[in-house]
Amino acid sequence: MAEAIGLVASIITVVGLAGQLIQGCQNIKAWVGNFNSAPKDIQNLIRELNSIEESAKITNTLRIKIDRREVDLQLTPALQQCLDAVEELRKYIVNADVVFQETNHSRKPRGWQRLKFMFSKQVIQASVDRLSRAKVQLMGVQSNVSLYDNALLVS
Repeated sequence: MAEAIGLVASIITVVGLAGQLIQGCQNIKAWVGNFNSAPKDIQNLIRELNSIEESAKITNTLRIKIDRREVDLQLTPALQQCLDAVEELRKYIVNADVVFQETNHSRKPRGWQRLKFMFSKQVIQASVDRLSRAKVQLMGVQSNVSLYDNALLVS
């Protein structure tokens, strides 16, 4: 009886170790995928940041054109939050993009830059989330600004 219990315990241990090994392999595969996609992720973020920044500038131009106190009270904080989030993200990704774009760099600096990006991915994700919230707020205010602008044109 003791041998049967020992055999079952050994089987459970082997199955548990196999599960941990499979989980570890999946984590390594995901990590390598993130490592390899770092340059592409950074370029996508930079394109999005440029687009958001341009939209914020256009909205600010409309704000100046309208020159109404109630619009300014809504728009200024939304614009500032959006621009702050853009700047926060830029400080994490611009240097990495420069390294990835320069072909005369050896593979070593690019590898270190990928690692740096990977280890700061959670911080970057928090900044991206902040930017997403700022974009939603800015879109709402942009709608109000457009309504005010259209109302001024009609009257």
